[in-house]
Amino acid sequence: MASPMTGLFTKFDEFLLAAGKSWKLIKEVKEKVEPMSKTSEAFELAEHASTGELSAYTGGIEKLRVYVAKQKDRLADLARNDENYWADRSGADALKPAAMLKARSAVDQWITNFTQLKILIQQVLPAVQSAQALLSNTKVVAARSALEESSLPALDGIALGQIVGDLNNSIRSLDLIIQRLRNCRRGL
Repeated sequence: MASPMTGLFTKFDEFLLAAGKSWKLIKEVKEKVEPMSKTSEAFELAEHASTGELSAYTGGIEKLRVYVAKQKDRLADLARNDENYWADRSGADALKPAAMLKARSAVDQWITNFTQLKILIQQVLPAVQSAQALLSNTKVVAARSALEESSLPALDGIALGQIVGDLNNSIRSLDLIIQRLRNCRRGL
């Protein structure tokens, strides 16, 4: 008659063998599914590109691309506004000296904020340009593509090129905004 310990060890051995077989099966399935996953990811990027927008391959670069594009659009909208718009936004009222003082203070603060944003963009721009040059380098693209077994890493250099362009457009918009704010301030 077998002891309870022998029965326990037998069950434990059976469990380990079954777990090992299951793990091997999971690994084989994963190896077979992984190329399909990469293909699916490529199709998703292609579908997104068909809308006219080319996404970055790396998530962090894509988030930066989207953020900078939205900032560029918002600054372009603000750059379309003239000095009267800024005077209205400031709450200027020539008949109320207190309102004029508050309006001047608001315009001064906007000039400071937009100038600081322009300086920040100018400080970040060289790093983004360097990253774009690196990730657009054919040897770097080839190495990344070989490691990823995909040609999609090349999208990062393209996205960084878009970011550089959007940052430059943001600087141009900021120049217009700041000039109009200064003109507005002189009129107050």
